[in-house]
Amino acid sequence: MPSSGKSLVVGRHLDRSRQFLAVALALVPVTLGAYELYLHSTLGCSFSFPFHVGLTVVGLTAFHAYRNDGLLVCWALGVGPTFGFELYFYVLAFGHRNLWWGVVNAVTNLSIVVALVLATVGFLGGAGLRRAVEFAGVRVPV
Repeated sequence: MPSSGKSLVVGRHLDRSRQFLAVALALVPVTLGAYELYLHSTLGCSFSFPFHVGLTVVGLTAFHAYRNDGLLVCWALGVGPTFGFELYFYVLAFGHRNLWWGVVNAVTNLSIVVALVLATVGFLGGAGLRRAVEFAGVRVPV
């Protein structure tokens, strides 16, 4: 069992953290494909942070934080779908230039910061809920 500070950063169970990192990586093409196949119609003429991605980020990070803690993993879960959306937005929606141009713009976009903030909110909610449940004396399954 890692120390309390280390568990807050990387998680209590490293295997579970690795699984969620794999989920974060898989969410990049899943989000890109979802927007290409269907969700592009939900954007309209909006160029803001999409609601679907924000809801996914907060939900996944809260679930992970409740089960395992790990702020860095929560940040990866936040950046995964956001990066997929940004790749869709810059490469497929606009059809500009090439893939590397889209990757550079997706990485340097302000929405990555928004994703980190949303992931932190999800982490605080999930980890706080777990601690409140433990404080109340309810046994939390591992």
